[in-house]
Amino acid sequence: MGVPDKIFMALAASHKDVTQSNVKGDQVFSHEDNDFAVLRGKGVGLLKLGVPQHTALFEFCRSGVTEAQDDGWSQVNLSQMDMALLADYMGAAYRGVAPRKRLVF
Repeated sequence: MGVPDKIFMALAASHKDVTQSNVKGDQVFSHEDNDFAVLRGKGVGLLKLGVPQHTALFEFCRSGVTEAQDDGWSQVNLSQMDMALLADYMGAAYRGVAPRKRLVF
């Protein structure tokens, strides 16, 4: 497992109440059984993003992102990704499945 894979796993696991499981050799990260990130290994990851988020990510990093989405999953080539950009979009993928909490003052 290379450094980009380890960074991907650390970013995914850093969010609240995330569970990690191994499904057919893939590391799957989820919140309350809602998957938001998958590490396929060898520098390939998947993020569960909305269409506008995927389009923006593709525009920011064409060499690191596959143009077409597969059922809401965006494939990223971790060796071609800027890690700060990956961190931002990992957060977006997590927020897409995590419950929204209302702030009470």
